[in-house]
Amino acid sequence: MSKDFKLYLKQLNIKNKNLIDWMAIQDVNNLTEIKSSFYYKSKSKINGLGIFASKDFNKFDYIGIVVINEKRATLARWINHSRNGNVIFYKYKNNKYPNISLVCLAKRNIKKNTELKINYRYTN
Repeated sequence: MSKDFKLYLKQLNIKNKNLIDWMAIQDVNNLTEIKSSFYYKSKSKINGLGIFASKDFNKFDYIGIVVINEKRATLARWINHSRNGNVIFYKYKNNKYPNISLVCLAKRNIKKNTELKINYRYTN
């Protein structure tokens, strides 16, 4: 766990054990696994598992769904925190796909096999 993430938890007054307990509940009740050719899950140098780019992305390229049917998708669960995140979560509204409310976009160019990271301080 990075120093910045530990600081973030401290600022929110959240203990690591409480976070792990909450995540376990969320995984059972509020998680939709979505597989994609755009990304894959693998061991992270940051913490546990992470999400990695399966291809090169240009700035603002679509990467995947973050929230669908009011449930977190794979990206929301497994993207690790970094002060210098390379992706953003973007509110999505489209009458054709009303069940999708949040998507992930590249914040800058991202090379294939790079871990996708987001600054948790700027997500909801």
